[in-house]
Amino acid sequence: MIRKAILRLLLASVAIAVVVVTAIMVAGYLALQQPGYYAALRAVELQPADQAAAELYWRQTAADYERWMQNSIARQQAALKQTPDAPAEAAPLRMPYNPATDTHEVRFTQRQLNAQLAGSKATQSGDWRNPRVRIGHDCIDVAFEVTSDEVTCFPSIALRPAIDADGNLRLEIVSAQIGQLPLPMKTILRNLPEEIGRKASRDVQLDLTSPSPSVTVNLPSTGKDSPTVKSLTCQEGEMVVEFLPPVIGGESL
Repeated sequence: MIRKAILRLLLASVAIAVVVVTAIMVAGYLALQQPGYYAALRAVELQPADQAAAELYWRQTAADYERWMQNSIARQQAALKQTPDAPAEAAPLRMPYNPATDTHEVRFTQRQLNAQLAGSKATQSGDWRNPRVRIGHDCIDVAFEVTSDEVTCFPSIALRPAIDADGNLRLEIVSAQIGQLPLPMKTILRNLPEEIGRKASRDVQLDLTSPSPSVTVNLPSTGKDSPTVKSLTCQEGEMVVEFLPPVIGGESL
């Protein structure tokens, strides 16, 4: 009886050890594999022509944005000069202005982003290299390659973008992986030291200790003299940012 019990215990211990070792081997294998979307994005050849096209698009987009902003200000100034006691015959010449409808959209694709990342020397050298971005429905995935003398792995992170009450871009951290191995984000973040979990600079605030860990990016001036972000939409392969015009005179017309 005792002998059989001991043998069964030993066999069970061996079986458990085999399961644990197998699990570790599988975890190690998954950790060294590229995420599926990252492998697909790396397989897309981005030529210098793609990088040049992306640069040209950004310049044109910036020029269109500046032109819209100046036109919006001009329309508001024209509307402010109109007086409520103007004669009736002048009514057809009045130009009612509603800032809420005078919006401007900026669109960019993940191919344009990845073309710029691939063309940046800063992302092609060092231990951290070859970042790629995937834009999906209400989500942004970022992956990159970390190389050491002995091993190469592929960390990735899933983000959910939104605009906060102050008009800044907030990226909620949804999940993270090493290769194809999911990381226990809540456990890791819960045990981070406070000085690491909360950091802030002029443009970025990092909060990894809250129930919804996030990174907040301060967008350019959101005062009355600058456009403000109305909405941000992510769909497959594309992001759209909609801007409201600057409101002159201190209030909407």
